Amino acid sequence: EFAKIERSPSPVLSRITLCFGQKDSKGATTKILSILESTEVPLKLNVVCGAQNEAYAAIKEYVDRTRHDAQFYHAPSNLIEIMAQTDLFIGSGGVSVLESCAAGIPYLAIITAENQSAQVEELSALGVIINAGKIEHIIDTEFLNLIDTLTPMALNQLSNCSRKLIDGNGAQRIANEITTWAKNANG
Repeated sequence: EFAKIERSPSPVLSRITLCFGQKDSKGATTKILSILESTEVPLKLNVVCGAQNEAYAAIKEYVDRTRHDAQFYHAPSNLIEIMAQTDLFIGSGGVSVLESCAAGIPYLAIITAENQSAQVEELSALGVIINAGKIEHIIDTEFLNLIDTLTPMALNQLSNCSRKLIDGNGAQRIANEITTWAKNANG
């Protein structure tokens, strides 16, 4: 379903979605919001909190106070629609990375758990996502400098590479291989 998203890139990076999973136990949402608050570029932010995020009320307050054009979503059922309206998705290195790749949404991954490291490092090495490193090591100015390097051309390149790698048809290909194998084994 993510592969069906029609992405419409904008001429400048302005629409950013933040989502750090169900819990966001490391407080990444608040940290990244705080960093983005210091940018002079006006942004349109979609801030998504998972159902188990205990800090959602404080995050909503932060979103309500920001100078950016920001929308808050708590456990939305329409994450696909939110993703379709973004130039850059910033999140942890879990499942949302793969969903974003299938949708062709440029992704800036922040590692919030050790089990995300290998996936983020491999996808980054393939040029499919950007690895911003571990949340504990994010430095405000370096993070903003990284965002500044994301030109429309760079974002389109990430989008194209990610869609080539994860096209949303993997399950069908596996089913076809299993069917072929079963036919050959029985025939």
